[in-house]
Amino acid sequence: MKTTVLLIRHETRGQYPGENEEQVPLNCLTKAARGRAHYSGRRLAELGYHIDVAFSSPQFRAIETLQGNLAGNRPDKGPIPLTGVNEAFGDALLGAFPFSPEQITAMKAEAATQGIPAEQLILTDSRFAATIADRGDEGADQLIAILHEHTGRTIAIASHGGSRIEPIIDSLTHRPEGAAIQIVPPGGTVVLKFDDLTVNSVEYLGNLGFVPAGVSP
Repeated sequence: MKTTVLLIRHETRGQYPGENEEQVPLNCLTKAARGRAHYSGRRLAELGYHIDVAFSSPQFRAIETLQGNLAGNRPDKGPIPLTGVNEAFGDALLGAFPFSPEQITAMKAEAATQGIPAEQLILTDSRFAATIADRGDEGADQLIAILHEHTGRTIAIASHGGSRIEPIIDSLTHRPEGAAIQIVPPGGTVVLKFDDLTVNSVEYLGNLGFVPAGVSP
């Protein structure tokens, strides 16, 4: 049975004090980000991806991104309701990912000094390899459980770049050691196509939400 999974990285949120998710309000995406999420869902439909099932990280920025995609994906029928929220797709301190806010700040500063995104530092530095592998396995296990229940459908999952999406893909596809990691941009989508429980293709679509000149959003 063929099943399609759309892994969607959350869009850009506004700036709020601190890194505690409790301080980030529900409507946290910027106006432009909300527009991109909606248009991304529309473009997914135009590419033939009509979302049947929708799961999200519990973080508001992921939920809001997914809601925008769902609204754009089914403008005539109306968006499907969120099927469920799963911590294994979240950005909380799960899966042996013990970074304090101070450590996160230090890593961002180190990445800036090296001139690379923080996600690239986390995903490529050997200090974090075991932790990242645990995070990937944790998310992949939950994704496979969802496949068992929703096989043959198109499943959207809103999650996080660096800490979740790329490690999940690695866990499912067993990327060769030393192979380059493709980092999903904010609002970007990765299409995983499964035969039963085996991935047979991975396609990086980027952020589909940028409206070309002359096109009505």
